[in-house]
Amino acid sequence: MKLVLVGLPGSGKTSLGRRLAATLGWPFVDTDDRIEAEAGASIPELFRAGEDGFRRTESAVLARVLEGPDAVVATGGGIVLDPENRARLLDQRTLWLDAPDPVLLARCRDGDRPLLAGDAPTRLAGLRAQREPLYASVAEGRLVTDGSEDAVLARLRAWAALARIAPGALWGPGARHQHALVTVGPSPGALVTSRAVLQHSGPLERAPSCVLEVPDGEAAKRLAVVEDLYHRAVAAGLERRSWVVAYGGGTVTDAGGFFAATFLRGVNWVAVPTTLVGQADAALGGKVGVDLPEGKNLVGAFHAPARVFLDPVPLASLPPSAIREGMAEVIKTAILGDAELFHAVERTDPTAASLGEWARRCAEIKLAIVAQDPRETGRRAILNLGHTVGHAIEQVTGYAVTHGQAVSLGLVAEAHLAGAVLGVDVTLPVERVLAAWGLPVRRPGLDPRALVAAMRRDKKREGARHRLVLPAGIGVEPRMAVVDEAAIERALTILNQPAGSD
Repeated sequence: MKLVLVGLPGSGKTSLGRRLAATLGWPFVDTDDRIEAEAGASIPELFRAGEDGFRRTESAVLARVLEGPDAVVATGGGIVLDPENRARLLDQRTLWLDAPDPVLLARCRDGDRPLLAGDAPTRLAGLRAQREPLYASVAEGRLVTDGSEDAVLARLRAWAALARIAPGALWGPGARHQHALVTVGPSPGALVTSRAVLQHSGPLERAPSCVLEVPDGEAAKRLAVVEDLYHRAVAAGLERRSWVVAYGGGTVTDAGGFFAATFLRGVNWVAVPTTLVGQADAALGGKVGVDLPEGKNLVGAFHAPARVFLDPVPLASLPPSAIREGMAEVIKTAILGDAELFHAVERTDPTAASLGEWARRCAEIKLAIVAQDPRETGRRAILNLGHTVGHAIEQVTGYAVTHGQAVSLGLVAEAHLAGAVLGVDVTLPVERVLAAWGLPVRRPGLDPRALVAAMRRDKKREGARHRLVLPAGIGVEPRMAVVDEAAIERALTILNQPAGSD
């Protein structure tokens, strides 16, 4: 796999690329360095000899680099001018680095830049106008590099982790229709979705002939539903080479991913989440499964999607209730890994663009953690923050409490428990931001004993004690604690009390 950096002169492709490669332990390749080594002349000298010849050499070098071993690759600013180069970059993990023009000009001041000779600001503006659409056409995202290099590098590392755990992830408007790409091939493909999603999305571009509908909501996550998918898939002639596309909310991607993990001992699948819950959490990381009457997700598998398409466009049309559901996952992720995001979501009138950015940031955080621990044998467990108690609430209430509401209540209970067990008090900020989004922080009538009994069926239980993820601060990585049931019951009583009474 190649992690390719594109962008205008001065955007930091070489300096940041070299540091990123060092953190990954990968080779670093600068295409300009390769060109100079092969030609025995500097880039300015080659330009003065003729730009057309330089571009031909540049294209040949890029082709050879992309055929080589895994590497971080920094490219020349004009690499995207050649259509064949753009086609090659579409097959790689390509990121566009950018900065405001004054920053780029300051960084280029001491170098010999033939294309900026003379009136540098005017020439740079012309390069931007010409190349910006081309960078956008090949890159899966744009990263502004005018902050501290360490902060930018942290974002680059998160992107690299995403690239490694979800090699085919695509971002941006229109991505949900790109699932057509994976249904073209030597074998039939299947689209797992729900009727509500199909009705809302309108006509799909090149939809596969095999459309497997599942019920809406949690009802999709039943063994009987997945068994029906098996029968219909056999009748449709699906085979080991077939792709499965799960197109919908978190329950659709859970069920569709589990179907893909188990049909014919596993086929490739693609996640196309259309809800904030799905984009921020549920469709990511490859944990797929279905429910039993005894509890949530008790039957499942680790089966990472080969590709993930995250499109902010559907988020703009979500009803307020669906946005609230997703914000429970966004807030959870902010608590465990991003204080800046936590403060950003305190604003409760986001645009569609900011919702998409929040979902993307959550995806980066989650997938960076998953990359380190794909099968949840260690650090990945921190992603269960709010969910151990939340799943118990869902089960005890017969799913009358929705997933987002249950996670919200779980975050409150676990914040209170952190105060008792860890001596860390984050209750007030957690409750404040949840309540601001209309998420519950109390639920009268919940029986702590019944919740603890439901938690005994959780996969993370250790005998009569429970392994819980407890917040250690806002934006601070949570801590795992083994807690006895009496302490859990005491903490759960807070959910029956009026807010602010503790």
